[in-house]
Amino acid sequence: HNVLPRPAPSPNPYSAEEDDLDSVTLAFHKIMTMTSQRSSKSFSIASQHGTVVRCLPMKDCYRLGEDVTFTLDFSTGTVPCQQVSVTVQCEETIPQECWTNHVRIEPAVKTYSQRHEFCLHAKRLHCSLPIPLTATPSFTTNLVVSHGKFTSNFSSVPNQRQ
Repeated sequence: HNVLPRPAPSPNPYSAEEDDLDSVTLAFHKIMTMTSQRSSKSFSIASQHGTVVRCLPMKDCYRLGEDVTFTLDFSTGTVPCQQVSVTVQCEETIPQECWTNHVRIEPAVKTYSQRHEFCLHAKRLHCSLPIPLTATPSFTTNLVVSHGKFTSNFSSVPNQRQ
């Protein structure tokens, strides 16, 4: 009988083997940064209680049809994060000189993709959010300003003192 080998079980993200996966992932991130026009920037995101996460975007600019890809590194954080929500949106605003009777017109926001992840006790999280080809590209006219934006929200857990 011709028996195919069973695939290896998927690694547990909380096991000791995670360090091997992280080194491979970090090596992949470094290779992608060196071989293409990728961002070498990182952003530290903090709350009033301390650092929550370090965000490592793969690129500075994205086009329609591409995926917004980034890594969230929680290992440097001093504040535990329970959940992260990230969205790719388009925001259209009307310049103040176009308001009638000086009444503020709120921006129109359209969400194209969204992701929610639980991340308590995770060291790293890799995310990819698509920008659809049908999304509105960024532009500016006398009557409206449209631009894409990436937003993230972090639900932190207060440190428990013993």
